[in-house]
Formats: sequence, C-alpha cells, structure tokens
Amino acid sequence: MTFRFRIWSGEGASTETRTILKLYLHGILFYLLSLVLTLGWVFLAAFLIFFGLLIGLAIAIAILVLLVGFANAAVTRRLWFPVKGGWRVYLQQGLVMGVVVLLVGFLLTGISYFLSPIVGLVMLFVLAPPIYGAAGLWVAGFFRFSVSRGPMGPAELWTPPRPVSSVESRTGTFQRHVVCPTCGTGYDFVSEGITQCPKDGTSLRPATQGV
Repeated sequence: MTFRFRIWSGEGASTETRTILKLYLHGILFYLLSLVLTLGWVFLAAFLIFFGLLIGLAIAIAILVLLVGFANAAVTRRLWFPVKGGWRVYLQQGLVMGVVVLLVGFLLTGISYFLSPIVGLVMLFVLAPPIYGAAGLWVAGFFRFSVSRGPMGPAELWTPPRPVSSVESRTGTFQRHVVCPTCGTGYDFVSEGITQCPKDGTSLRPATQGV
C-alpha cells in the first residue's frame, strides 16, 4: 500500500515509472476530452451534412480532425510542455492521432472477434491509453515551443578606482593618506578623527585632490 502511494505521489518512483504513468494518464485524458468534443461535433456534423451534402461532410470531417488535434495539444500542455496553437497545428496533430485511433480500434476489434469481447474491453483500458499517450506526445513534440533563455540581468555599473587619499587596506580598514603642509611628513591614518600633524600640530589635508 505504501509503495503504491509512493508511485502515484512521485516519491521513490523511478523516472521510467513516472513516464509510463503520465503516458497512461495522457491517453485517458485525450480519450475523454475527444469523446466530449465529438459528442458536440455530432450535432454540427448533422447540420452540415443535411444542408451541404458532400461538401458539408468534408467540412464536418475537417472539424473533427481539428477537435482531435486540439484535444491532444490541450492534454500535452497540461502534462508535458507548451505546444504551439493554430488550426494548422491542430490539423496535423489531428490527422496523426486520428490514424492512431483507427489503428487501435481495428486492433481491439480483431481481439474481440478472435478472442472475446471481454478481452477486447479489458485491452481497451490496458492497451489503448499508453498508445494514445505515446503517439500524442510524439506528434506534439514537433510543435513544442523552443525554450528561450531568460533575460540576462543588468550589467554592473563600472566603479572608478578610489583616489590615493582614500583607499582600503587588505584587511578592509579605511585608511587616509595625508601630508603635513609644514614639515612635509606623510601619514596613513586609520581614523578620520585625526586632523592635526603629530609633530607640529598643523592642520592636515589630503595628499591628492580629485580633479
């Protein structure tokens, strides 16, 4: 029971197990969404065929293909990665998924005919979802949005070097180099509070001034 919970929660499950579960979920969601869209499509198709005959039938089939492609793109966006939109994208995905659905339908029909309808029904829930999921993921990969690099941060502003009169020592302590105007002696003071020459008491000034 704990192992089963870990698989569904993603804890302790391998990458392959999670991928298979997502493919299975992809197939189920694709089937359900396509079924809902198809139920609404039936009324539109009846209207188009009644008034448009063959042209209406062709338009109805094209709309059905678009709906199938839209269903696969919607599920892919939800489970895997962003997918491009547009009727051309949905049309191409719908054509591929339509062929896959038909092939799976023929396979299940053969299983039901040669084996048993019960076996065919079981295979519908066991075999069909991962096939739908794998095919849907594969065809959606051709219309995947390319991952662009995020915007780079602002460039750091250039800081001009400090003048000689104000530097930092290797230990991070602020030092001030001054020269006595009377005796010409230079001093490196750690404290800004020292303003007079220790020898003659003359007021000190920076050795260099910023221009």
